[in-house]
Amino acid sequence: MDNNVPETSEAVAETNAEEVKKEKKRNPIARGLNAYFDIYGRGSNIKKEIFAGLLVFFEVIAFMMVNAELLASSTDMSSYHAVYFASVLVTAITSVLVGMLCNVPFVQSASLGMTVLIVTLVGQNAGLTYANVMAIALVANVVYFIVMVIPPARAFLFNAVPDSVRKALPAALGAFIIVYVLVQLNLLRINTMNFADDLASMASAGTPITTFTLNYVSFSLDIGADADWYTFMPVITSVIAFVALLVLKHFNVKHATIIAFGGSLVLYVVMWLIRRNFTDYYFFAFVTPAYGGMYFYDGVNKILRVLRGNFFGAAFTQGFDFGGYADALAQTQADALGVAVEEVSVNAGGRIFMIFVTAVLSFLILGVSETGATVAGHAFASGTADERGRALHTQNAFLRKAAPFANVYAVNALSSVFGCIMGAGPVVARPESLTGTSEGGRTGLTAVVAGLLFIAALFTIALSGLFINGMVVYGILFYVGLTLLTAFKNCDFTSFGKALPFLATVVTAAVSLDFAAAIAIGVVSDTLMRALSRDIRSITVGNWVLTGVMLLSLIFGFVY
Repeated sequence: MDNNVPETSEAVAETNAEEVKKEKKRNPIARGLNAYFDIYGRGSNIKKEIFAGLLVFFEVIAFMMVNAELLASSTDMSSYHAVYFASVLVTAITSVLVGMLCNVPFVQSASLGMTVLIVTLVGQNAGLTYANVMAIALVANVVYFIVMVIPPARAFLFNAVPDSVRKALPAALGAFIIVYVLVQLNLLRINTMNFADDLASMASAGTPITTFTLNYVSFSLDIGADADWYTFMPVITSVIAFVALLVLKHFNVKHATIIAFGGSLVLYVVMWLIRRNFTDYYFFAFVTPAYGGMYFYDGVNKILRVLRGNFFGAAFTQGFDFGGYADALAQTQADALGVAVEEVSVNAGGRIFMIFVTAVLSFLILGVSETGATVAGHAFASGTADERGRALHTQNAFLRKAAPFANVYAVNALSSVFGCIMGAGPVVARPESLTGTSEGGRTGLTAVVAGLLFIAALFTIALSGLFINGMVVYGILFYVGLTLLTAFKNCDFTSFGKALPFLATVVTAAVSLDFAAAIAIGVVSDTLMRALSRDIRSITVGNWVLTGVMLLSLIFGFVY
């Protein structure tokens, strides 16, 4: 079997039956976990699930510091530590939630798309606060949840997505992951996605920010006189980890991914030691316990005060007060007219309504799109997708009468509501979850293990994003992206009308790093091709409605 191709359900089923029986017989805990998660029935075992949870945790925690820095530096919520604390806490709780209720190996956390949307809303609308944006996101995800629990509405939405786009999502996710890794390693530069400082400065200056841009893709590794240790170490570490994983997979070594990760982590520490700077803060942090993770400078009490005062419940206590925005709008008009602000009469209601509507649509499109891509990627990689690319394996404990794959979206919406209440923002099923799938994670136990590790990360720097730098995991993530590209086999290249939407979805995801835009272009191109081929009857009402919404989102910037 080609080790670069994701495992099928038949391959996964080749678990040693005798070994499973022994594990059940010796360990009563294993019997209980299997009764709840159906671990053995999905061709996995407890060891695989734990290793998968460990991998996904390290993949996601490496991103969370960047996300917290971007939010703290670009909004009125200036406490970086509190942003990080709230984000990790929400990630831990919502990951356990989706694992327990849906039995899927997904970690839920904020995405770069969601973060850029929040930064854009605050930066481009003077007077709009972080609490205002949390209130808007809260409303969007309440709507999202209602749609998921009403069967006709849910079916209407799912059936509106064309098969060509649905089948393209795993490959689009693979392309997204590959380009994302190259951007994070500074090998590629797309728009301003490399540096949080760029986004922060643009937001504060009121400059339009968009993740949907086809401006340029360029090689950006600095190999000149200014290049230093920090320039090459991430690339070297990632390349070695990637090659090691390829070799291990080729020789069918058990737990190849976890071995490659461990080797990458050891290499990372050794390369720090080579610098002979034993007082370096990052290395020192590896062996330093701390209260509240990296917050030994602020202290837990201060963190909790900030959370209570500015984060927790701010969507309710401050979020629906748009007085600051109205005052800023009046001041802007007064300055333009050269008169005192008292002389200006401004009706801000219309503008607030439009901001509310467009932002709600943006959060909805992003949430469904990014979570949908992860669901599709997992279904493809684990061999649990039907002929239309829909996920089959989710547990119906939450919505017993719902289509199996609907549970993930409903719980994601509920988790995002919780995230907004906590002040951390909406969450999505992170694409890094596919790393766990590659290690054999098939059930919600993977998500529960990762969630518990996130809780532990709040109390020791060794597990925080401060130490677990992205360079430790990027090589492995790159490999996962390549395996997902094998979904191109689902593209019908004999039909131009079916191949174009597939390719449009994949290419847009790669060059824009924006799943909402990728799905929008895929849906619009699918409807256009069917209309041009005079196959109007195959276009359902749902297809027309979704096409209209996606077209408007591209034209009027609902997707920022």
